[in-house]
Amino acid sequence: MDFVNVTAVDIPEGGVKEIRDTDMTLLWSKVKIVEYVFVVQAQNSIESTSKEFVLEVEE
Repeated sequence: MDFVNVTAVDIPEGGVKEIRDTDMTLLWSKVKIVEYVFVVQAQNSIESTSKEFVLEVEE
């Protein structure tokens, strides 16, 4: 089954958050995850460093 255009799944027990197969592979999820990547840089008189961070947010 193709879940690309599915925006919501409801069953008598309530709204479905996600669907997984028997191998626990995620097939569909109601929650949209947005990923933000940002870099923090620090510098002193001798050296400069930077660190990349990834933030995942449920939309």
